Amino acid sequence: MSYWQFAIFEIVYNFREQALPMLRKVAFGEYDWTQGNAIEVMCRLAAEGIDRDRTLADLKKKMPGMRDEALGYAAAPLLQLAKYDLRLAAVVDELRQVDEFENAVRDIIATDQP
Repeated sequence: MSYWQFAIFEIVYNFREQALPMLRKVAFGEYDWTQGNAIEVMCRLAAEGIDRDRTLADLKKKMPGMRDEALGYAAAPLLQLAKYDLRLAAVVDELRQVDEFENAVRDIIATDQP
């Protein structure tokens, strides 16, 4: 099921700015395990300059009320992709100013350590 979700969100990613209303609805709606996927795609689009300022402002405002699982599901792939994309790394760095997102990042980094 998770593989299907990732595939579907990759397709959504390719709709670019047209996908933002749907992504926002999923990312900022009631918790669902797809929330992390929506956040990840929004961040990738923001890194490319698609509605960057609004996306980051909205995420910073909403992240403190989000469930840890959603933030973890978003942070894990973002950290991997940010290793190879400086624009995405800048988005991740900005979001790390939000304590809840930073905690998710630290949890992921801690579990990756041998």
